[in-house]
Amino acid sequence: MLAFILIYIRNCRRNKSAGKELYDANRILSSFINAESKIAYLKDENLKYLMGNQALYDFMQKDKAEIIGHDDFDFFDEHLASIRRETDYKVLETLTPQIIEYSVDGNIININKFPVKLPNGKYGVGALIDDVTEVRKHEQLQAKLLQRSSILVEVTSRDFKDRQEQLDYLLQKALELTESQYGYIYIYDEEARELTLNTWTNGVMEDCEIANPQAKYSLDKTGLWGEVIRQRKHIIINDFQKENPLKKGYPEEHVKLNRFFSIPIIIDGKIVAVAGFANKLSDYDENDVSNTIIVFGGVWQSMQRKEAQEQLAYERNKYRQTLISIGDGVMVVDKNGVIEMLNAVASELTGWTDTEARGRHYKEV
Repeated sequence: MLAFILIYIRNCRRNKSAGKELYDANRILSSFINAESKIAYLKDENLKYLMGNQALYDFMQKDKAEIIGHDDFDFFDEHLASIRRETDYKVLETLTPQIIEYSVDGNIININKFPVKLPNGKYGVGALIDDVTEVRKHEQLQAKLLQRSSILVEVTSRDFKDRQEQLDYLLQKALELTESQYGYIYIYDEEARELTLNTWTNGVMEDCEIANPQAKYSLDKTGLWGEVIRQRKHIIINDFQKENPLKKGYPEEHVKLNRFFSIPIIIDGKIVAVAGFANKLSDYDENDVSNTIIVFGGVWQSMQRKEAQEQLAYERNKYRQTLISIGDGVMVVDKNGVIEMLNAVASELTGWTDTEARGRHYKEV
């Protein structure tokens, strides 16, 4: 848009009777760029400010007259001005846009610099600067939702040799999801009120200076690790070095934590386990909590269904073996009277083998 209006201005200047048109073009340009919430400016071939919008003047805390005709070294310290000048030179040398993104005080700033051909035929540098913090947060949130779904599918559908291997893998994926350095899973027995350490991050025990760390803890004697059970809700501590009543009983020899959060895993109203994570580089938030609750809840329910199916298959097989070996003739039929099994005695009595009888109505045999 800046280039379009500059072309219009240049054409107006070529026309000797274009004084009013030139005035109108400048007025249009001013109205247009001042309506933009992003910082917008144009520098000439010497990298002096040629024009800018109100957002630029507000950011610089200066009037238009104090900025136009000056360069960055008039407003910023030499280091910062040199950095800005370096990217300007790159635009002029390559005549291609340059996009820079950096973080300032927790905000993400996006700078899009691009070459603009000026009315004198030379090139200047145009720029649009925007705070994209909320945009990047939304993008990150969407990426985490996709990552969460991927973990759920993978951990519930992949073949594991046993429950322990599955929980080890779940913890590894949860660490990636929450961007944590440390993590653990405790299995909880509500009747015994006892926590059993099941899975922990590689390196935790090496970094921990507690002599003879326990694998089992009574809830009544547990401090921070058991607090999520007592409260039946998650806990987030983003400044672990500050005084906090929840840290009562936390041993000084334990691995050093900076940030920490923990969740209870509740299935059918019962707490079956506790998971905790620590030392993310940025603060934990409710998104970390909800993502881990959904992942752990989904995986736990999947494990319970699988274990129930395996137990059912075991009981059915045991029942079948009992029926096969019993001394009486046994015929097993479904609710529609279709034969599912004959034992050896029943086969002798009916003259039908088990294979022949299966799928037939019992009245046929």
